Amino acid sequence: MGNERDIRERTVEINIAGDPATRPFHGDPKDDALHFSPLRMILPDAPRLMEFTNWDVFEGTLLAVVVQEGDKFSMIGSAVLVAPGVAFGAVHVLKEEHEALKTGAMKAACIGFTGHGSMCWEILHNTRVLNSDLCILGLRFVSGLPPDRIFKCAFLTTRLPAVGERLVIAGFRGGANEFIVTPDGKLEITATPLLTSGTVLKMLPTTQGTLVEIDCPLLGGMSGGPVYDTEGRLIGVSRSEWNLTSTYASPMWPALAHPFSGGWPPMLSAPNHRLIDYWPIERADALKLEPNGDGTSTLTYKPWT
Repeated sequence: MGNERDIRERTVEINIAGDPATRPFHGDPKDDALHFSPLRMILPDAPRLMEFTNWDVFEGTLLAVVVQEGDKFSMIGSAVLVAPGVAFGAVHVLKEEHEALKTGAMKAACIGFTGHGSMCWEILHNTRVLNSDLCILGLRFVSGLPPDRIFKCAFLTTRLPAVGERLVIAGFRGGANEFIVTPDGKLEITATPLLTSGTVLKMLPTTQGTLVEIDCPLLGGMSGGPVYDTEGRLIGVSRSEWNLTSTYASPMWPALAHPFSGGWPPMLSAPNHRLIDYWPIERADALKLEPNGDGTSTLTYKPWT
């Protein structure tokens, strides 16, 4: 993979008490363009479960979900950046905090890590995809812009993995139950990126849509993290393990045509828009929205591998 580092756990500092004027979310970015591009995340074939030493390879697309209550911060799961100011995660990761987030009693953020430092996104909207454990997070960027003004996002596809195919799952596990802000306004987060991989065992119909059963374990904190195929495409999002040997993933395609609120920069933020309408997706023609005549639509999907 290149640039491997002999570290398994890293502590990063996030300045949350900086000058608000330097934060880019107070308006559209000025003076220069921002660039967003898809990233095929081709990862090593993990031996079922491994600690991954090269954080930088994710280029900010793998996200740690962090909630704030008072002066305490907790890492509760993972997510993946899929478009400008948009991430996919798992509903159950933020389920207990949902009402507190709506009322403002609690705040939440997604934090990505790159070679030039951490990238912090505030969660403004949380849209649940119907009949799925998938959620769409509308984000606002609240840290310094990357030096080259380039943001990477996951490579989106409508592809459904085949039984027997090998998939790789990434996620974060926090190094402590809680993290405290230092007196000088810095939040120190210690975390370990984990990889797990296995073959697809079967497609499992459930009340939360079809799940992909994968022959590999999943540790706490990895839930909501990205599931990739061997070509680096984002196939879905992981969810809590139901036993010690298998992991279940929610296929991504229902979220691609689901209406949601959010996006960043502000010019891309809108209520009830859909990724399929404005963001590059491999084989988007596999999805079809049929108007019902009452303001709603029915989504049909033609599986392909």
